[in-house]
Amino acid sequence: MAYSPITWGYKDPGDSAKLQQGVDNSIWTSEHRIWGLEVVTTGSCTVVVQPGRIEIGGKWLYTTTTGVLTGDNMTHWEGSTGWAEGSSTAFYVVAYNSAGNDFDCKFRMSGPAYSDTSSGTSTGPKIYDKTSSDSIWYRYIGFASNNSACNFRTSEIVKDTCYYPEEATALVRGSAVAFTEIDVGPVVSKLGHTMMVLGGLTAASKFFCIRNAKSNSDYTQYYQNPSSGNKRLFMGVIPIFTGTNFDRAIDYKTEENIGGMSLYAIGVRLWGR
Repeated sequence: MAYSPITWGYKDPGDSAKLQQGVDNSIWTSEHRIWGLEVVTTGSCTVVVQPGRIEIGGKWLYTTTTGVLTGDNMTHWEGSTGWAEGSSTAFYVVAYNSAGNDFDCKFRMSGPAYSDTSSGTSTGPKIYDKTSSDSIWYRYIGFASNNSACNFRTSEIVKDTCYYPEEATALVRGSAVAFTEIDVGPVVSKLGHTMMVLGGLTAASKFFCIRNAKSNSDYTQYYQNPSSGNKRLFMGVIPIFTGTNFDRAIDYKTEENIGGMSLYAIGVRLWGR
């Protein structure tokens, strides 16, 4: 008796979901899924949105076209309010149903107001908003952070995380010995719930700490600079959403007035991705 060789193969678990999705779009629509749509901010005033699929207003939408938004182009803004010259601001990137099963993207000044599009509730993490004039649903898929020179900070949003190059997001350079609050709103926007922080001191073997500015000391994280000094440490994550409030601020302090402390935001975890 002749036997055929056995061929082993690996089946991606995601394939089953994709096959089912082809049959029933309600699976990903009901769960407000998003697939693809990486948001890349290249600096200056340009944002690139990669193709993908997304649920908006109960519809499963798609595009195969890469979108390019420029801040100084008024047609790339929702509403009459366009590019606002000013430093330390977060400009939002929203997607909307442009026609049929297609979607397009624009900039928007205001943050999200609703958590889902089926009930229009404002409770929970907010990732949607709706215009009052023509009832168009917008889904917030990212943001661009404006620096002190009125240029977009370089960043890349992949899945549920916004990644910053280290030097793009200096939060503070200081020597406070008592907890001092830092506004991180422009870096995290209203879409962020957790921030990844890098920090260090020029002085060797000294202690410093950071915490959520609006919560209790349970969120305080302490670190000791290496004995060689002039090193930067990954300082873990700081929750910037606690309870029902968006607490877009952190506290920092050093062991003594030694100067030279630096903090950088290197990543932000986002709602709705």
